[in-house]
Amino acid sequence: MTVGLQFMSDLHLERFEYKYDVSPAASHLALVGDIGRFCDYDDYAGFLKKQCQTFDQVLLVAGNNEFYGSSRHEGLDAAKRLAQDPTLQGKLVFLNRTRIDLTGSNITVLGCTLHSHIEPGHAQLNKDFERIRNWTVKDHNMEHELDVEWLRNLHRVWTGSLGISGILISSSA
Repeated sequence: MTVGLQFMSDLHLERFEYKYDVSPAASHLALVGDIGRFCDYDDYAGFLKKQCQTFDQVLLVAGNNEFYGSSRHEGLDAAKRLAQDPTLQGKLVFLNRTRIDLTGSNITVLGCTLHSHIEPGHAQLNKDFERIRNWTVKDHNMEHELDVEWLRNLHRVWTGSLGISGILISSSA
């Protein structure tokens, strides 16, 4: 069996009432950042349900827009609920500093948002701090550091692993 991974990002479905037809070109679908908003839970779940009916597995990496209209904590809770939603048939995997081995292959997928670092004085250039409740530059940069440290630790573990192909999926950087 051939395993393929189709990538889509920046759909911004909140602008289109979560109506978008994905034409399958692979067995697995990676939805990488700014697909929709977690605060639109039912609409987002409806879109994901269609994808889970079409693909063997759907991988989701959150971008910044996923958290618009909610706090980061609320958004992460919604993502966890989506991954456990029985209507998605166990096919949705939320990747937040996590990895998954694709069934039937030697491919490991690593996923995290990989927030970019915001330099002092540049916060006013980023609208996230107005659109994500209780989100600060300090929080953002802390998430960046956590993402980078997770990747560094994986690199240390993976150095020398033979026969495994790795794919890193990130939204921001």
